[in-house]
Amino acid sequence: MTDDTPPRPERRAALRVPAGQLQAELEVPRCSDVLYLSTSGMMVRLEFLPAIGSEHKFTLRFPDRNMEVRAVVRNGEHLEGSAGEFRVGVEFLNVSEQDRAFIQAFVTERLG
Repeated sequence: MTDDTPPRPERRAALRVPAGQLQAELEVPRCSDVLYLSTSGMMVRLEFLPAIGSEHKFTLRFPDRNMEVRAVVRNGEHLEGSAGEFRVGVEFLNVSEQDRAFIQAFVTERLG
């Protein structure tokens, strides 16, 4: 992390789960697989590495609904063994309580 990266307003949620078949679409638009999901953010597989600190809109495609979220890129690295894919961690910005509760229920269901 660089010195000009803004501090995180809250700590990462303790619970994160593999997201299975969940997908996200960037505003670019490009499809991506969600590798891990928590109430505070997610890790996605992308074909490019966005700049740390850049903000993007994602459309999360859950089995029973779609959800649009804005997120800031916190970290990223090349996926070993891939031909140019990256694992990118993003932190959600301004998620409504209703959407956060939905994500929490989704995560909790997969922990059980």
